[in-house]
Amino acid sequence: MGADAAGPMLEVLRVHVTLFDNVKEVAMPDHIRLIIKHAFIGLGISVAFTAMILYFNVGNLWHLVTHTAEGPIAVVMLIVFGTITFGSAQIGYKIMSMGEETDEDDGQGGKRDALPVLDAVAIPVRAEQRRT
Repeated sequence: MGADAAGPMLEVLRVHVTLFDNVKEVAMPDHIRLIIKHAFIGLGISVAFTAMILYFNVGNLWHLVTHTAEGPIAVVMLIVFGTITFGSAQIGYKIMSMGEETDEDDGQGGKRDALPVLDAVAIPVRAEQRRT
């Protein structure tokens, strides 16, 4: 490329840069960031869990994975479904542990109303003689 070709290329780049300068960066909401972060933590747990299952040869799984054509698919499925499981558990744990420690109910839980207790009433029932 000579000096003549570089001029239009630089002009095109300047136009693209000015277009992107006008775009405002939208911040990701905190709850989405929390979900994605803990989903990736679940992915890490799933990979570690799958690696331990294969390393310790639970149910002779290492042999099955390495000696069949479908072995890599089984490993991917273990990781994907483990990610769904561990990621969901991690997200649920984080969301449920976000409560405030300074609750006004003295740690006693919800509202405790007295339950109505009905007294048992005897009802006479006829019983026939047993057949022997």
